[in-house]
Amino acid sequence: MARKRMIDGDKICEICVPVFIADCANPRRSFVIKFFRKSLSAINEADTRLFERINTLPHPPALNQSMEWLAHSMNRGDAWVAGVLLAEILRRKPGEKLAVGFVTRMALIVWLVSLTVEFPLKLLFRRPRPFVQLAHARLVGAQPRHFSFPSGHAAASFASAWLVGDRFPRWRWLHWGLALLVACNRVYLGAHFPGDTLAGAVSGVGLALLYSRLPWLSTPKNRTILPNLEAFR
Repeated sequence: MARKRMIDGDKICEICVPVFIADCANPRRSFVIKFFRKSLSAINEADTRLFERINTLPHPPALNQSMEWLAHSMNRGDAWVAGVLLAEILRRKPGEKLAVGFVTRMALIVWLVSLTVEFPLKLLFRRPRPFVQLAHARLVGAQPRHFSFPSGHAAASFASAWLVGDRFPRWRWLHWGLALLVACNRVYLGAHFPGDTLAGAVSGVGLALLYSRLPWLSTPKNRTILPNLEAFR
């Protein structure tokens, strides 16, 4: 990947573009390549503007602390796994076995999704964090060490929401709402652009679907495009 730098006032934005496009300085370059670069620049600008709108909202100390706690607890999807385990314990009837299989498979899938996003994908795109690109960006909490795109928190949360949807269908709306809150949380804290969280959500669900079909993470009953996680009971 290569970067194209844009200077706009006190902002310096870096756009990740494929090398074959960045290196195409030939005046005869095709209309398709020109259109792609302009479209990418427009998307990046819109992403930056939306980040600014969210990041410049009032940041009262109490809300900052709550948002920081949420971000820490949702890292790698740990809070999701703990919450599902607690729910399984509370819903278990006397004499009924605990659904250890479902909790274990969910944990492995979510952690695999998080690992895939944090290393191969982020190293592939290498998008700098908002507080690196924008001089006036507000960062709440410690500086994240990895790259920005896609969001690992969003990927783990949306993967978890998708996995537990069939297990607890009555609360499916709550799962997706919590995942969306986590995604917005990352923009509020200044750790991600909105586009990072959107990509994280899509990659999280996609990777969860993929990993749930692995032989050692699935059963014959759930090896379909949309696995039926009730088989993990």
